[in-house]
Parts: sequence; structure tokens; C-alpha cells
Amino acid sequence: VGDYKVLFKSTRKCRSTTKGGDRMKECMFIKADEIRQLLGISRSKAYQIIRVLNAELKSQGYMVLNGKVNRNYFMKKFMIPEEV
Repeated sequence: VGDYKVLFKSTRKCRSTTKGGDRMKECMFIKADEIRQLLGISRSKAYQIIRVLNAELKSQGYMVLNGKVNRNYFMKKFMIPEEV
């Protein structure tokens, strides 16, 4: 697939976890609903954040998926500890 870079460290599968009664999927990608919950923002704002982060990743040569963003990159950009 050309000169694209790989951003994630592991290829772990999604797994369901329960945190505070909320059921979330822990994957290498994070979706708008989970971003909305973590940041306390609207769904449309969460999608806007995904578009901005994906544009940054794409400009750095990474492949991106619409509607999802790399979890590690998101957590780093918003300074959210991995334990959350």
C-alpha cells in the first residue's frame, strides 16, 4: 500500500469493557460516541474532531478511516492518560 506509515503499536482486536456502567469497545480506533462521552461534547463536535485529527494524520502520510481515528493519537493529542 505504498509509503504509508503505521501509527499503532499493536494489532489487538476490539474487546468489550465496562467502565462506570458504560459499555465501550477498546480498539485501536476510537469512534465519535466514545469521544463524545470522554470529552462531554456533542456528537457533531466529536465528528469534527475526528475529521481534523484524520487530516493531520493524512498529511503525515498515514492512512485513515472516515468516522474513526487512531486511539493512541487521539489520547496523545488530548493528553488523556491510557488508564481512562
